[in-house]
Amino acid sequence: LRGRATRGYIGVDLDDRELVWMKDTWRIEAEGMESEAEIYKHLADRGDESVVQRTMTLEVAREYPELYWSHVSDKEKEKCGDAIPLESQVHHRLVFKKIGVDLSEFRSTRELCQAVRDAVYVLGEAVKKADILHRDVSGGNILIDKDGRGFLGDFEFSVRLSVEGARRFGRTGTWRFMSIKLLQNPLSHKHTLADDLESILYV
Repeated sequence: LRGRATRGYIGVDLDDRELVWMKDTWRIEAEGMESEAEIYKHLADRGDESVVQRTMTLEVAREYPELYWSHVSDKEKEKCGDAIPLESQVHHRLVFKKIGVDLSEFRSTRELCQAVRDAVYVLGEAVKKADILHRDVSGGNILIDKDGRGFLGDFEFSVRLSVEGARRFGRTGTWRFMSIKLLQNPLSHKHTLADDLESILYV
């Protein structure tokens, strides 16, 4: 069995004496595919504080390549054939300064609407200021912080708009929230901001 095995944990920043959120996952290693940490760095360089989450990163595989790099051999690919493409994966950890609760835990209609509105703002600002398209908008990726404001997480499958062509096999996104065009034309329709905004409707 192969998968990203994503897990999340609450931790403590001993320097700032604050709670943090750690995301532990096996990210996909594909040509031209930036890591989530690299995407956040680009957003930080081009975006503003309301869009960017402050993060710290550890690429575990770079420190211990023999243990934390899942490489797919030519022999494995040959056994599976073209019908089941296998991808190499890298053990990846991110630590976020901001902690949020699931959107479903909203405390009022006002807070729910505000959180969704904030997520829409982030989608637009990421495209306008950083040329980044999220591509995986879902109910699980919109979170609410302690002040009742929403923020968008999980930029793992986002892409720069300047990138041409597919970086990996298959369609990116959570199918229950994907736009109709993406579902009807999975191989030919190019993901756009309009598709992400349509996903907001299904949240």
